[in-house]
Amino acid sequence: MDPEVDKTYNTRYQKFLSDGTIKPIASTVISDAYYVHVSIPSQSSKGIVHYDVVIRFFPETPEVATENNLFNYKVQFFSNSPSFMYQYAYLYKKNGYLIDALYKKLDADYINVPPEKTNKSMTLGCDISLYCACKFLSAKDSRILFKDGVIKNIEIPSDKFFRQISDFKSVRFDQSVIAAEKKLSKVLDDRSPKRRHKPEEKVNTKKTGIHVKEKKKSTTSTTRSSTSSQSMFSNGSYANQRRPKKAPIRKRSR
Repeated sequence: MDPEVDKTYNTRYQKFLSDGTIKPIASTVISDAYYVHVSIPSQSSKGIVHYDVVIRFFPETPEVATENNLFNYKVQFFSNSPSFMYQYAYLYKKNGYLIDALYKKLDADYINVPPEKTNKSMTLGCDISLYCACKFLSAKDSRILFKDGVIKNIEIPSDKFFRQISDFKSVRFDQSVIAAEKKLSKVLDDRSPKRRHKPEEKVNTKKTGIHVKEKKKSTTSTTRSSTSSQSMFSNGSYANQRRPKKAPIRKRSR
């Protein structure tokens, strides 16, 4: 791998690792082969979309199959990451490195057609999703590749294992939805009026020597309200108002 590419990939890997976003999801065993599913975040979607990376470990000899770890096993790969699909899927299939059980999860237009535009030199490399998954599984302080460790703890039935792997079209759809949402959000932000109210600055008249005439606050409504109340209740004027005289009662003539 090119040193500059390796440096870039490693920087992103360390960031994912510190964020805790690289996760071993599940494993399954078919005959002597071990399948391990690792989730890798998409940097472009800021972790909203995660790519499914699957690595198949299979023994080349019966002796290797008896070992308690997978370090000497041969490997095959799968990733539904667009960068893997566009650049390397065809080459991995051609050279026998693509997991055949997951062909249907990929786009036939890419795994059967040479990447003449995206990988003109036809270099058999790896994208960031495969890089992170392989580095994570093979880390010196990791015991994921030991048969009696993490692999055993996350083991599930094979049918369930393959069902939870998203196909490439689903990933691409999710990304297109996120891209459309971002575009719509930007359009709405551009259209919305941005009103920034600056706080009124107080002039220090002592320093400037400028006399600022302050406007008197209107007290009309307050005055009317209080006057109305006072006219009714102050000095007992309401209580002292004259009551109307009662009309004299006339006696009925018999």
